[in-house]
Amino acid sequence: MVHFFKPKNNKSERIRASSTTNKLAASKTPLKKVEQLLITRLSDDGRGIATLNGKTVFIENALPNEIVDVTFTNEKSNFCEAFANTIKNKSSHRCLPKCRHYDVCGGCHLQHLTLKEQQDFKLQNVLSRLMHVGKIVPDNILPTITGGDYYYRQRVRLSVVQLNNKILLGFRKKNSKALVDINECAVMAEPFFQLSILIRDWLNEYKPSVSHVELINGDNHSGVIIRHIQPISIITRKALSELLKSFEVTCWFQPNKGEALTTIEGKICEPLLNYTLKFLIDHTTKQLIYSFHPQDFIQANAIVNQKMIDQALALLQPKANEIFLDLFCGVGNFTLALSLTAKYVFGIEGSKKMVSQAASNSLSNACNNTGFKQADLFDPQEVEKLIDSEDNIKTVDGIILDPPRAGAKLICQNIKKLSPNRILYISCDPNTFIRDAQLLIDNNYTLKDFGVMDMFAQTYHSEVMGLFVYNSQSYIKSPKAKII
Repeated sequence: MVHFFKPKNNKSERIRASSTTNKLAASKTPLKKVEQLLITRLSDDGRGIATLNGKTVFIENALPNEIVDVTFTNEKSNFCEAFANTIKNKSSHRCLPKCRHYDVCGGCHLQHLTLKEQQDFKLQNVLSRLMHVGKIVPDNILPTITGGDYYYRQRVRLSVVQLNNKILLGFRKKNSKALVDINECAVMAEPFFQLSILIRDWLNEYKPSVSHVELINGDNHSGVIIRHIQPISIITRKALSELLKSFEVTCWFQPNKGEALTTIEGKICEPLLNYTLKFLIDHTTKQLIYSFHPQDFIQANAIVNQKMIDQALALLQPKANEIFLDLFCGVGNFTLALSLTAKYVFGIEGSKKMVSQAASNSLSNACNNTGFKQADLFDPQEVEKLIDSEDNIKTVDGIILDPPRAGAKLICQNIKKLSPNRILYISCDPNTFIRDAQLLIDNNYTLKDFGVMDMFAQTYHSEVMGLFVYNSQSYIKSPKAKII
């Protein structure tokens, strides 16, 4: 659930100043330059770290063991930010970025580092934070789940800006709200390439009042969402339809964020997109087809999603007499897969529309041992009412947690009321995972298996999966994790 094209202003090592290169370059103050800084490690957000006069320096485009000459872009009392001008002893792990926009675009952070080293960095970084923040060492470390280095992203949101009577379509610049007018993108799915070119041509010819363009790739065809500020005439809509006619693509329009999507003809959008997952069950391949509305959450990397669910089933080992609870179930991504071998799976989701879609997916795939319910899993009263009133979840054998970035603190705090013997936690934010893992461990769960999923290659973002098993004795931390 990562929006990695949106500029961030996080604390800790992810601090990115709001006034950086662009503002400093525009000022009359000359940029400060320093030579011969040794990079010792990478920060959480993939920048090189050096020390100067006792102050930490975060350096763009720098790798460990490199010696760099830098130009400062931001100075604070306890840290500085800079970019590398000259690299004097290049790391053996440095590689040539594939995208020509990489130096200015804020979408990717690590294209200058080999993919293997990116994945090693992510794993070691998360393990280090687990230990130093949560004092947690997993019993077993799983191999990193990977899914391609480029052209993997099945959903992208492009911003639209008018500059000097020209419409720009692209992503935000590094550390800036300014836009990079992209001609290519090395991480988005290839079907989007020609689509973005045609949409840019349409924007420049008709000048509609559009703020964003979202591209979604499904197995059957692609979708385009045009988010507009002012109404768009039917003539202008039909012009876009003509441009897209040769593609298997459906176009929808959205007046404002949160409002319903309509087709070019003004009809309400139906969930026309889908993706497919396949599982080997008792030597037979089972196929599940998931339909989804363009605004429904789906995983951005299709290959990683398949491998992620395969690993989830391997860790949970659902049996024919067991009942599972899938919290934050979305359109049934994990629910339906679990139902292939479990006795019953109960999915809960906060979005009423996605609950309805999950139930529809279950029906169309003949998964008759599932049930779904809407509930706000961040509301204490709703959670308490849910646990007390639903017979289906009082005797669950296992739980899947796949929350948004905010995590599942409330569930983990009240886990004793459910008392599953195993919990599989999938997280798009290692920080909230660590917080919630501490709560589970305090309730006598052991982090048995843990691994990283490289859902967003070329970025610093890490997604993680951990299997917690109930331990009647107090949790004893492992002296050293075992890699399996």
